[in-house]
Amino acid sequence: MQKRGESEGEKKRSVYPSGALVSSQGGESSLKLVWSVIVRGRWIIATVTFLFACAVFLYSLAASPVYRAGTYVAARGHFDKEALALLRSRDFLEDFVREKDILYLIFPRRWDRINDQWAVKASQVPNLQEGADLLQKQLISKRKKRAGLLYIGIDYSDPHAAAAIVNRVLMYLNERIKEEALEKAARRDAYYERKLFRHDSLLVHRLDSLVAMLPDMPAGAVLGNAGDSSVDDAMLKKFLKAISLKEREKLVAEKQSNNNIIMRANLAAEEFAFKAYEEARAPKERIWPKTPFIFAMAIATGIFSGFLIAFIKEVAVQPVRDGS
Repeated sequence: MQKRGESEGEKKRSVYPSGALVSSQGGESSLKLVWSVIVRGRWIIATVTFLFACAVFLYSLAASPVYRAGTYVAARGHFDKEALALLRSRDFLEDFVREKDILYLIFPRRWDRINDQWAVKASQVPNLQEGADLLQKQLISKRKKRAGLLYIGIDYSDPHAAAAIVNRVLMYLNERIKEEALEKAARRDAYYERKLFRHDSLLVHRLDSLVAMLPDMPAGAVLGNAGDSSVDDAMLKKFLKAISLKEREKLVAEKQSNNNIIMRANLAAEEFAFKAYEEARAPKERIWPKTPFIFAMAIATGIFSGFLIAFIKEVAVQPVRDGS
């Protein structure tokens, strides 16, 4: 049985051990309780927020800036999927780095521009594999569905190097796709030539064979007209040509399409797979770190963390107050 001298507030705390934080009947509202925690722990909240802000400031100073350079391109013909697959290929990137000799662009911090040589020890000089790996991670290819365009770009620490790499990789990509397409077109052209030669030779052979068989062949066997007693040589040739006309037209159309690829490769070599509407330029603003954004997030996180610490401290200290 409780003592008579026990106050009403003590009764509430006996029912609610954290009476300073939990609202009870006739007690303070939850909003007032939260505000009381903020007021009592204001220095904790301010200190934690300040520490978060300082950490973000130091991170912004120490973090390497990242710039994004790129350009929109339009696919030419049906080579866009093949070109994108090649762009993501490690072997292609290694060939690109080796043939264009751009290791100094990929690793600008290790390169001495004044003396035109590597500014690091021989063991730290990058190789082709390292350059290809870095490009494979940083290159970007996005499809803009509404406009039917592709965005080819790169995220890099040096804005000028980023723009130069994008422009060169697009040019090299067009060159490689053009070379491979020309090789395939040359093989297909030779194949279609052989097919047409065999087709025409077979047609001539059939004509010669049927003409030789005319004295012994009934007319109805060829023309399906049993009533005719004689067959005109011109009609026979016309009939045989009509039989193989569709096959020959198909071969000629495929050969012409193949010839169009060869012609376009010679006329538009620099825009064979992708046509860039403008060259990539060095960006002026970095994409990371976004100081205003991360600073705002740090302030919000600091306030929340400070309030949480103050809340935990209030819960931990309250039983001691009640016991005293």
